[in-house]
Amino acid sequence: MQVDILMRLHAQDPRAGHDAEALLASERARARTMRETLGVGNVAKIPGVDPQLIAERRTIQQQLNAKERMRIGLAAAKGKEAQAAALEKEIRRLVDDYEMLEARIRTASPQYASLTQAPKLTLDGMRDQLDDGTSLLVYSLGEERSFAWVLTRSGLD
Repeated sequence: MQVDILMRLHAQDPRAGHDAEALLASERARARTMRETLGVGNVAKIPGVDPQLIAERRTIQQQLNAKERMRIGLAAAKGKEAQAAALEKEIRRLVDDYEMLEARIRTASPQYASLTQAPKLTLDGMRDQLDDGTSLLVYSLGEERSFAWVLTRSGLD
């Protein structure tokens, strides 16, 4: 959907760079799908990760999911601002705990770190990977529309 919106904006103003934004959005979605397919979320399969860290990670994820459900319930309730503020504080603490635990897991397993911390995708970075005579065809298949881009060292079509 994001790709479709960006390409519609590109059709309205071809010089604004929305086509490049759409290409990058498509590639980020593709990378996210690939990480999920490879099972990055299941760190139990990656060598070097202590099972205790995996159990702690799972516990924190479950707590965050429960707190998020509570947040949704409180959002609809009136007069619960104090509870909502306390819940937000607890969620922030859990997120901090989760991020610290993830850092420990990444330190223990360089393989996991390389899968979960992919370098930031940029159009220039993609172009730099191409030889002068090479073109990269990138496509995005949508329900209503599909798009294709041709990226060369010198530009995007």
